[in-house]
Amino acid sequence: MTKIITTKEINKILNQGIITPEILGYAAYSVNKRAKNWRDKETEYRNKRKWNHFWFDKYDNEFKAKEQKQKYYNIKQTICEMFEPTKIHSLKQWRWNRNKYEDELVTIYFLCYEIGGFFFHQPINDIKDINLPIEKLDDNFETFGDNITNLMSMQMVKKILNGLNEGLYQIKFENN
Repeated sequence: MTKIITTKEINKILNQGIITPEILGYAAYSVNKRAKNWRDKETEYRNKRKWNHFWFDKYDNEFKAKEQKQKYYNIKQTICEMFEPTKIHSLKQWRWNRNKYEDELVTIYFLCYEIGGFFFHQPINDIKDINLPIEKLDDNFETFGDNITNLMSMQMVKKILNGLNEGLYQIKFENN
């Protein structure tokens, strides 16, 4: 894993009006892990609803978890779109086909981004117009969330993104 940058180090770089791919990678990593935490929470509530017919989600926690998950994935997508994908990853998974009322094996494709030493996936539907190498992921590929104390604060992520949008910061690549 890439070296995690401290808030003090990040602020020192931001004070120069620049953002490095490492900082953006750490920001994307942090929101991605938060999204996965919410994904797991959503699954927990869905399974409670599915397997315990007496359980009632009085506060609509499953939907709230889904909204939070999507909010963080959207931020990750915003950061990924600042870079070019390096390859396509494919993964075979069993999915429920509602029309056939059975599971079927499908191939799922992801654009793969490398940002400052961190790797990210963005799902895509169609690869026919994308000219990138395709790599197959292991069938047991799995992703996990993380404790938020190990992640960049959302305050810092927002500061970075707002600074980029307002023109306060420029992304500095190694060859600049």
